[in-house]
Amino acid sequence: MNIITKTRVGISKYLIKKQQKKLNRQIEVCNIHKAQNALIVGNISNEEGIKAIQKMKAFFAERNINCEVIGYSNKKSASNLISDTKHHYLINENFSYFYIPKLVEVKTVLNKSHDVLVNLYEEHSYQIENTVKLSNAKFKVGCSSFEADTHDLLLNIEETQKDPLFITEQMQHYITIINS
Repeated sequence: MNIITKTRVGISKYLIKKQQKKLNRQIEVCNIHKAQNALIVGNISNEEGIKAIQKMKAFFAERNINCEVIGYSNKKSASNLISDTKHHYLINENFSYFYIPKLVEVKTVLNKSHDVLVNLYEEHSYQIENTVKLSNAKFKVGCSSFEADTHDLLLNIEETQKDPLFITEQMQHYITIINS
């Protein structure tokens, strides 16, 4: 990581901490039996990531849980994806210089008090990390490739098993059994 990126990340962490203090987030362990609404954050850069999002969305739909999706692509454009009231797609230009989401629609979704947030992003990304940190979700679940304070429940998944569908299965399992 070069000096410019380190500086951007440092300033980003400061700005995020400042915004998190204003959130008034209530942390509460929430399993699949208590959840009424959910937020899925995932990778739309590749087909496996999209399939993982669809699988998690179907998992919530089977249990009559309202679900919203924030998808992120690190590619230049995601012109084949159209956002609506339940699906929000982000690319790099939708973030500030300090990796903070700029879209009003996404900020609105993040301000909602979702019962559970599931981060299916298997690789570290400052954009996704900041998006998850700014969420007002009561219970956040994700992979250990992110900072420990990003999620309430971290799944430590081996580097060789970082397949989006495997991660989805693991998250479904733990969301189901936790606090049962």
